[in-house]
Formats: sequence, C-alpha cells, structure tokens
Amino acid sequence: MNAQETTVLILFATCQGRAWATGALPRQGRRPYGKARVQHRILQGLPGIGPAWTKRLLEHFGTIEAVMAAPAADLATVLGSGERTAKFIRWAVAETAATFGPAEASNSDWPL
Repeated sequence: MNAQETTVLILFATCQGRAWATGALPRQGRRPYGKARVQHRILQGLPGIGPAWTKRLLEHFGTIEAVMAAPAADLATVLGSGERTAKFIRWAVAETAATFGPAEASNSDWPL
C-alpha cells in the first residue's frame, strides 16, 4: 500500500465515522427497521438533507408525502435559508413521464 492509497483509506474511514457520529443513516448495509427509521432514510436520500433537516421536515409537514408535495417556498421556510436546497429537492422529486428514457441524459432542466 502506497502513501496515496493510505490517504484515501484514511479519508474514507473519516467520512464514515463522521456520518455515524452525526446520526446520518448509511446507505449500504442493513436496512432500517420501523416506520420512523425508513422515513428518515428516504428523506436523507434527498439532496442536501441530513438528520437534523429530516427531523425538522417531518415535524413540520408530518408525512413524507407532504414533504414531497410541498412547494419550494414552504421547504425553504422550514430549512431556514435553504432556498437552493429547496429548489433542488423540488427538482429531484418533480418528474413527468416525458423525462424518462433516452431524454433523461439531457440536463436541460438542471436547477443549479
């Protein structure tokens, strides 16, 4: 193992340790059991959403369905100054039938 591989390994371990320390649910490995943990896992899969914002969103909107249907302005209000994150969430969950398939490769609707 050379110095570069060692550095990459240390950085990887640090990132994983930080994720566990902050309460972020890991994406690989065991799946969470219980409705609340599954809801947190789903919301943390959204761009820019971590454990703290997941908790705030569920406290404010009550359900994942309400979070997904919320307009960007409401999401930004709950997230504080997260207007960019709110727009990115809306972009990630708003889908039309026309965006699936070969047209998916174009990023013309990319919000950022």
